[in-house]
Amino acid sequence: MNVEQRMKIEKQIARKVLACLIDAGCNLTVNDGEGIVVSGTTSEANALYAMFSTDEDIISAYREDGVFQGFVHFVYGNDGYDVISDHSVSLSEILAPATALAEQLEAQYA
Repeated sequence: MNVEQRMKIEKQIARKVLACLIDAGCNLTVNDGEGIVVSGTTSEANALYAMFSTDEDIISAYREDGVFQGFVHFVYGNDGYDVISDHSVSLSEILAPATALAEQLEAQYA
């Protein structure tokens, strides 16, 4: 798999994660490993725009009342379908569609 294809897969999975979190009513904060880039957004486009500037991103999800729900840790540059490096167990159900997509892409490209 070439770099362009890997990056396309990473973005496809990232979009799915963001959509799942936003659809669940979460406000998102993007930390690029160096600091917070976007805080409290409910816009997939804003969050996605803030991502991919470093080798990793951490998305923190909060309820509307500000209570922390969990995180998703992205690490870029490996196989693409493994871009979700870690996430809070509390988000597992919300992220199920994104996890399924990653597994589907792994089966297709591995």
